[in-house]
Amino acid sequence: MKNGSEYRALAREQLGGQLFGNTWLYAVLIALIYTAVSSLLGATGFGVILMFLIEGFFMTGVAVISMKLVHGGKEIDFNDLLAAKDNIGAALLLGLMRNLFTLLWTLLFIVPGIIKAYAYSQCYYLFAEHPEWDWKMCLSESEKMMRGKKWSLFCLDLSFLGWWIVGALCLGVGTLWVAPYHIMARANFYEDLSHEPIVE
Repeated sequence: MKNGSEYRALAREQLGGQLFGNTWLYAVLIALIYTAVSSLLGATGFGVILMFLIEGFFMTGVAVISMKLVHGGKEIDFNDLLAAKDNIGAALLLGLMRNLFTLLWTLLFIVPGIIKAYAYSQCYYLFAEHPEWDWKMCLSESEKMMRGKKWSLFCLDLSFLGWWIVGALCLGVGTLWVAPYHIMARANFYEDLSHEPIVE
């Protein structure tokens, strides 16, 4: 596995290397759309529940886009965000069960909830690459992949803390640039993880 700086360097390269380059700006547009939808739905209690339910659909699309860039894709398309439309039931169910299990663990104690969130962190990438898998398989395989790797991913996330703070200080707009950067670093983490033997 690489360290945080190496994953960030890969992410910058795959996003075109420039904050205002075409690929990065396209990723920012996608982040803006997702943020707008989340904000609109989150305006009411029902909206929060609805977003909780449909997260799997959007996050599968994000996984498809990020993995396309990781694998050398030169062009991403808005339709990639809707990649789960032909398998929408499975995508929705995956997101629902992931969030439900994480919530239940969080209700016990905060730390177990965080641990489970990291255990399930690879499920959308797995579903994007194996759309024939059901939610149980995606969550189970994600847990297996993340055995002994949760701390590494936590440290990678922690390395973005400064970027998120700077983005927030820029009237919050800067976070739209940080989001694709962070997502791509995580996608590269998954790519490396997918080539490692699973610890049983």
